[in-house]
Amino acid sequence: MAKTYRVHPAIGVARVGDGALEHYRVGPEVPGAVIHRDGRFRDEHSHIPRQGARFRVFEYDSEQPLAQPREVRIDTTVARIEWTVHLANAKAAAVAFDARSPSGTSSEGRLRNAEITGPDRSQRLVIDPGPRTLAGAGKVSFTRGSGGNSPEAWPGPFADGSGITSLGAMFCDPTGRMTVVGGEGRAGSISGSELCHMANNDGWFDDTADGPVNARVVFADGRVVRAAGAWVIVAPPRYAPGLRSLVTLWDVLEDGAVRHHRLRPELFDSETQTFRPDYRPSFVGEIYPVLKAATDYGWVNSSAAGRHQWDYPALAQNPFPSTCPYCWSPRQIFKRIRPPHEWNNADSTGMPFLWGDAGRDSYHTLTPLQHHLLKQWSTGQFTSDWPPYAAEMSSQITARGLDLAALQNCAGGAFHPGFEVSRIVRNPNLMSPSDPLRIRHADDREGAVPGLQPGGLTAHLAVPWQVTLFHGGNYWWPTHRPNQVRRNANGPLMEEWARGIHSREEMLDGWRGLGFVKAASTASQRLFLEDERLLPDAD
Repeated sequence: MAKTYRVHPAIGVARVGDGALEHYRVGPEVPGAVIHRDGRFRDEHSHIPRQGARFRVFEYDSEQPLAQPREVRIDTTVARIEWTVHLANAKAAAVAFDARSPSGTSSEGRLRNAEITGPDRSQRLVIDPGPRTLAGAGKVSFTRGSGGNSPEAWPGPFADGSGITSLGAMFCDPTGRMTVVGGEGRAGSISGSELCHMANNDGWFDDTADGPVNARVVFADGRVVRAAGAWVIVAPPRYAPGLRSLVTLWDVLEDGAVRHHRLRPELFDSETQTFRPDYRPSFVGEIYPVLKAATDYGWVNSSAAGRHQWDYPALAQNPFPSTCPYCWSPRQIFKRIRPPHEWNNADSTGMPFLWGDAGRDSYHTLTPLQHHLLKQWSTGQFTSDWPPYAAEMSSQITARGLDLAALQNCAGGAFHPGFEVSRIVRNPNLMSPSDPLRIRHADDREGAVPGLQPGGLTAHLAVPWQVTLFHGGNYWWPTHRPNQVRRNANGPLMEEWARGIHSREEMLDGWRGLGFVKAASTASQRLFLEDERLLPDAD
C-alpha cells in the first residue's frame, strides 16, 4: 500500500491586522465561509484581527485514489509533526512594477532602490527572519533576533512610519496543525522620502510576506516522511469578505493547470491545445458563481448598482424558456462578455467593466477556462442542476475544500500590480507538473525552471501595501477594496468607501478605520452594507 503526504491548503492566505498577535482568527477553511465573531469583523477593542492561515497534513493512498485523503494528527501512531516556515518580504529589492510589460515588471530590468548596490544589497533591502521550525504545541516568532543561528536580514533604521521588526509568528496546536499569523500592517521608510507612486516607492517597506511551508511526519515507530510542501501568503485585509470576485485566484490557477498541466483532461485536449466542445458544465457549480459575482459588484461599485438582475431559474433551464421574453438569455449575456484575448479592446461596453493589468488602457477579462464554460452554457451545452441551495453548506474539512476556501477569497486580477499576489501566478512553470495547484519551492528539482524563493510571490506588489487601497478607488478589486458603498438599506446615493482619505500618506494609518461591507437582511432581500467604520465621515 503506497501512501504519500501533502500539506493543505496548498496555498494558504493570512492577512495583516492591527489586533493582538494571539487574538488572530483562522481564515476560511470551507468554501463560502465568512470569518467573523458575532457578526463583527473587528474585535472587542475595535481592532482588525489578523487572519491566520492554518495548515494540516493529509495522507493519500494510491490504492484508493477516489477516497478522501485522511488528515494526519498526533496520536498513538504519530509522535509529532515538524513544521518549517520561511517568510520573507522582497519588495524593496525587486524589479520595479511596470504595467505595460507582459510580466508586470520593468522590461529594462530597472530595480527598486537601484541606488543601493553591492554584495549587501539583499541584506539591506529584503526583510528575512530566516526559516523557523516548530515541532509540538507552542509558538515561534518571525521576529528580529529570534532565529538562533539562522542568518537574518532586517532593513533600517527607519526614518518615517513604523519600524519593522517582525513578520508575525507560527503556532502549533496539540493535534499537529500549524497556523501562520502575519504582521500588524506596518509600513515605514528608511529614507524619509514621500510616497510618490502607486507601486514603486523607494526607501519604503511593509510587513506583508510570503514563503514556503514544509512538514515532516515523525511516526511512533521511528519512520519519518516529508509531506509535499505548501506556500503561505500574508496579504492586506479584505474589506468585503462576503462577496466573491468575478475571477478568483483559484480560477487563475485552475485555468493554468487545465491548459498546461492536464489537470482536467475531460475539459481540455492537450494534443490540440483546445477546450473540448462536448464538456457540459454544471450550472450551479461553474456558471452561477460567475453570474452571482457580477450581480454582487453592485454593493461595492456604483456603476454596477442595479445591473445584472438575472432570472437565475430561467437561466438554469435547458433550453432557455420562451415564456421569459423580457429576461436576458444566455446568448445575450455571453455576447456581452469580453473574450480573454480582447483585454486591450477600447470597447467599454463589454463585461466585466473593470480595469485590466495595464491600467485604464485595458480591461479585466475572465480566464480562458471561464470563458469556454460560459460559451458552452450559452449554446445549451450544460447540465441544468438548479437550485444551488438544496443542501446547507458542508462544514466538513477536506483537502480540496481547504485549497478552494483559501484561493476563492483572493482576487484573480487585475494584476495592476495585484492585491494578494502579482501576475507571476499566471506562469505555468511556477506550479508543480505532478501537483499543478502547488507552488514549486526553490529546492524543487522537478522541471527545468527553478522554483520560487521566499518572498517571490508578493515581490512585485505595491510597496507599501497601503497605496494599493488608495489607488484602487475605481474598477480594480471592488470585493477587496470597495469603491462605493451603502450605509443603510434606505439611504441615498452610494458613498465613497475611502471618504476622508486624501493621500497615500493618510492611508498608512487610515486603513485601520475603514468600514467593512457585511451581509444584512430585510424582510424582502439580503443586503451588503457598510458597517464598523471608525473614521469620521466629515472631511
